[in-house]
Parts: sequence; structure tokens; C-alpha cells
Amino acid sequence: MSRPDDAASPDAVLRGAYERGTEEFSRVVFFSDAVFAIAMTLLVAGIEVPSARGRSLGDRLLDETGQIVAFFVSFAVIGYYWLAHHRLMSITQRIDQPFIITNLVYLALIAFLPFPTALMGEDPDTAVAVILYAIVSSLASTLETVLFTLLRRADALRIRVAPQQNRQWLVASLIPVGVFAASIPISLVSPTWAMLSWILIYPLERLADRIAPPLGT
Repeated sequence: MSRPDDAASPDAVLRGAYERGTEEFSRVVFFSDAVFAIAMTLLVAGIEVPSARGRSLGDRLLDETGQIVAFFVSFAVIGYYWLAHHRLMSITQRIDQPFIITNLVYLALIAFLPFPTALMGEDPDTAVAVILYAIVSSLASTLETVLFTLLRRADALRIRVAPQQNRQWLVASLIPVGVFAASIPISLVSPTWAMLSWILIYPLERLADRIAPPLGT
């Protein structure tokens, strides 16, 4: 049960475990949301304003097509990660130091995504940028699985997780790993098709939800 006040007990502070409703728990949630917000905002910084020299505005905007496509693709990917993280925190009752440290590593990967996004926008026909983005995203998806596993093993969830739901969460969190990993060889043939393949994450996760009920239901 969560404490009625917003202060963690001295014993909890020593153990590095913070219950839902405490200031420390809220700070982790707010900090996580802030990192997501900043990362999504930084994406637009990679889009250069077209130069006003020589050609029509339409031609100049066409030159920025790669950056604009990379922005929307990456915005959708980071938004997906935020939704998954939000869902995880909504069923979390208690966090501890291993969770907080792993969450920081996870957020570092999220904060790094604007960099490969800018590389993809700068040269959309280069496989290296797509591969870098896929590797970082695969690592982030893997850490989502680690975060859930840490909470489950610490009995820190607000809900009872049935074995079928546990498998569903693990499958859903590993689907992006598979999709991003599969996009790496695709990028060697067509970086554009590799980026488009990431769209498969959504329908595959919806299929996983049909096989087993989502957590929290």
C-alpha cells in the first residue's frame, strides 16, 4: 500500500525503495516524461529551414523531404516508447535503485535518438544512420523488458500478473527488438524501406494483445 503522505520513510530511503504517492516516486516519473518531451522536441531541430536563394519554395521544401520524413517516423517511435513507459509506470507500486538506474540507461537511449534521426534526414539513402537508429531502438526495447522483469521479481506491481499476461508483455516488448533487428539487413538494400518496416511494430503488437489480455485488464 502507498503511504498517505508524500515523503518516503527513512527505511525506504536507506533501501532506495520508493512507494507510489511519495515525492521520490513522482520525481522519477516526471523526469522520465521530461526526457521524452525533450527528445521529441529536439527532433524538429534537425529540420533545416530552406534557403531562400535561387529556386522556388516548393523545390526547396522537396530538398528537406528526407528530414521531414525522418522527423515523423522518429516522433512516432519515441511516442510509442513513451506510451509503453507510461503504461508500465501506471501499474507500478514501488521502485527501487536497480529500477531507477536501469530507467536512466533506458532514458539515455531515448535522449540519443534525435542524433541518428538527424543523420537519416541529412542523408536518407545512407544505411549507416538507419542501422544506428535500429540498434539504439533495439536496446531501448530490450531495456523495457528488463524494467518490467525487475518490477515483477521485486513484487512491485499494483496488479497481479497472470502467466499468460506476463508472456504477452514480454512478447509485446520484444516485438520492436525483432522488427528493428530485421530492418538492419533491409537497410543495406533500401534505407527507406527499412524505416517503413518499423510501422509493422504497431499491428504486430495489436495481434499480441488479441492473443492475451493486456496488463491492467
